[in-house]
Amino acid sequence: MMKLYHEFHVSRKSRDQYGLDETFFSINGDVIFSNFRQAQLFSDVLNQVRLTRHAPAPVAGAKVRASEINAMGLLHEIYHYIIDLYTNKIDPDTFFKCERLLIGELGNDTFLSVEKKLLEEFPPMPVYKGELTVDEYLAKGQPGFPNTHSALVELLLLWLENRNPSFKPVSDLIDDQSLRKSVPYERAINIIDLFFEKEPPFGPQNQPLLRMLLSPVQYSPDLISGQLQFIIENWRELLENSPYMKKLLSGVDFIKEEGKYFEILAQAQAEKAKLPFIKRGEPISPFSKETQEILSFSGSPFFDEPERFSADLNWMPNVVLIAKNVHVWLYQLSRKYARQISTLDQIPSEELEVLARRGFTGLWLIGLWKRSYASQRIKNLSGNPEAIASAYSLDSYDVAEELGGNRAFFQLKDQCARYGIRLASDMVPNHMGIDSKWVIEHPDWFLQIDYPPFPNYS
Repeated sequence: MMKLYHEFHVSRKSRDQYGLDETFFSINGDVIFSNFRQAQLFSDVLNQVRLTRHAPAPVAGAKVRASEINAMGLLHEIYHYIIDLYTNKIDPDTFFKCERLLIGELGNDTFLSVEKKLLEEFPPMPVYKGELTVDEYLAKGQPGFPNTHSALVELLLLWLENRNPSFKPVSDLIDDQSLRKSVPYERAINIIDLFFEKEPPFGPQNQPLLRMLLSPVQYSPDLISGQLQFIIENWRELLENSPYMKKLLSGVDFIKEEGKYFEILAQAQAEKAKLPFIKRGEPISPFSKETQEILSFSGSPFFDEPERFSADLNWMPNVVLIAKNVHVWLYQLSRKYARQISTLDQIPSEELEVLARRGFTGLWLIGLWKRSYASQRIKNLSGNPEAIASAYSLDSYDVAEELGGNRAFFQLKDQCARYGIRLASDMVPNHMGIDSKWVIEHPDWFLQIDYPPFPNYS
């Protein structure tokens, strides 16, 4: 059965330092992410501890992003998949031969000391919980693939992760220094590297396995998103019968979406820094701050999608649009003209003439549609007895009856046309109340989860 979660190593020391719940871990001790939410929860735990005095010194105060955590787990999981492909397609005895070479070069006791140290520092769940000793764990395994071989794979992947600069945000979790200092870990890796140099090559560029696994890192050393993109472009054929292509595309999107959120935060902080510092009681001068430049997103790497606008007609580039909140506007008109104006067809033609004389060629009506009864009821129960329903919580996309319905709307449309004014309104499919017709009659049109899928979603 193919795994459908993302994973990477976490040391015993880090597991204890961060107080990581065992639900984050698979049976072999790797941390797992079955979805984006798991990555968000995991990064929250890391970030909370890193802001305290108990934070590990190298990463104190350094925040890690959920999208990067997710991508690291995905990369680790794909490495597992590629290694499995290699053994299944090229040589099922690959790790038997590799183990024999290591024992021949290092001696059996030294070889086992490397694997035991790995399992002590990065323990599988049964070892971490004290259900098995390291020796008992190594004595077990799957038919045709003992745990000594599983440990060999994890040793190789741990080395790959520590060679990957994009894993720096979790360097304390995967730190292999204890292995380097106490056992011939690097020598074992060198032997494994030389072993695969002599074995049949693999992948689209016919490389030795270890060199192939390093190729995404060589392509984009510092950006995990670049490594995922490399795999999408170069390993597509190897991954076509797996769920990983879809997960890779989602992983890259997750990084982009989270990047937008942090870009917006950075822009907000930069704008805030431009504001003058004014002491309490100090008079505020209208000339103390220059007018802020309007933000432009042209050239931004996060907005590279080609436009899909409708073709411009002759009036579109020249439209001068004014927006009116319908209920507020009707109230204002009632006061201005000293009579009850409550429906769209009652809007005085004189008012439309004024708009036209001022150069407006478009009138955008906000709050036009039939609103949700539940939204109004919730507001009333919350202590606002005079509130009307939210304009973003609709019953249907019909013009509200209290505004005169569709009939009044089309009368206003005809009236506006006499003055060269076009009517505009907005349509957002998910602005539906919990009691709306769409929700009741077409629940399959809506997706719902209990948490925001991306940081910039509410």
